[in-house]
Amino acid sequence: MEPYSLPMKLADAFLDAIFPPLCVGCRAHLPLSRRGADPLCADCGARIELFSGLRCPTCTRRLTAPKPTCHREARFVLAAAAPYDGVIRAVIHALKYERVRPAAQVLAATIVRHLDRSWPPWRAEVGASLIVPVPLHRRRLRERGFNQATLIARAVLELSGIGPTPLREDVLCRTRSTPSQTSLATHEERRRN
Repeated sequence: MEPYSLPMKLADAFLDAIFPPLCVGCRAHLPLSRRGADPLCADCGARIELFSGLRCPTCTRRLTAPKPTCHREARFVLAAAAPYDGVIRAVIHALKYERVRPAAQVLAATIVRHLDRSWPPWRAEVGASLIVPVPLHRRRLRERGFNQATLIARAVLELSGIGPTPLREDVLCRTRSTPSQTSLATHEERRRN
């Protein structure tokens, strides 16, 4: 990691004075020099509510083991960590649309906590598998400057201690540029997209 130089400290102090860091959950002022750190205040961080258990990707039934028994052909499980509302929604929005990269760390920590609670041997299972972030179309990647799925996956591996070995970004390729989910009005349109 590069040393935090005097010019960088001065630039951060200048930015903090003009644009004080705000919590992405409640917009409260964060302590100065939090730029690049956790984008949530302690209160918002404590309000993140975790789901319990894993779910079948076909019928979304809650599972008692990491393999669906209701749909045995399923090759993965859904491990949604938290409801998409409140703080988590604000963190995802900050990462995707405001380019607040430290939000990936918050999401990764939420995923790790969820998996530790719902599927304790997950580190051994994932370490023997591949993590493949869903790619962005090259146009959207150029617009955003990064793939949020890749940032989250790397942070999960870092926080879990598994390491970078099972992460592969060259397995999938997005060939179609689909509309943003936020531009679609109905649940059915988003599902088809």
